[in-house]
Amino acid sequence: MKNAVFYFILLISIFIIVSCDNDSSGPSNSNPREKWNIELDEGAGSGTITLEQHPDSTITITGSVEYDYYERYKVTSNITNGIVTIDGFAFSCFAEGTAHDYAYNEDSNFQLILTGTLINGEGYGFYESTFSAFDWEDEEGSWTASLIDGEGITAND
Repeated sequence: MKNAVFYFILLISIFIIVSCDNDSSGPSNSNPREKWNIELDEGAGSGTITLEQHPDSTITITGSVEYDYYERYKVTSNITNGIVTIDGFAFSCFAEGTAHDYAYNEDSNFQLILTGTLINGEGYGFYESTFSAFDWEDEEGSWTASLIDGEGITAND
């Protein structure tokens, strides 16, 4: 009887292990990741972004950027939800998040669009940022980036 219970539990355990689906689209320590330093408008803004490729081939972006408007006040933007498209060297991203204006102690939701090129650990392109809070100026300009950690997502020639 003890052997029958043991083999039954063993059989159920094997069935559970074999039938579990490992193709999750959620975060994982084994997903390819790349961490990038990013600079906006020749140094007016800077921060880091992280790209993560999931098993279903989607690529997400998270990060934080601080922008110094006219050397008078700073806004920190936290990217919390973004999707990236990479086609060869071409890179585009649509992301959302929240921003905080330190001069007025106000918060705003924002949307960010990045387009450009990522290759050999370097990147450049254009961005557009729109804010939902009243009287916040939308921004657009140029960005550059350099890979600081990780691999496996962007192209090398």
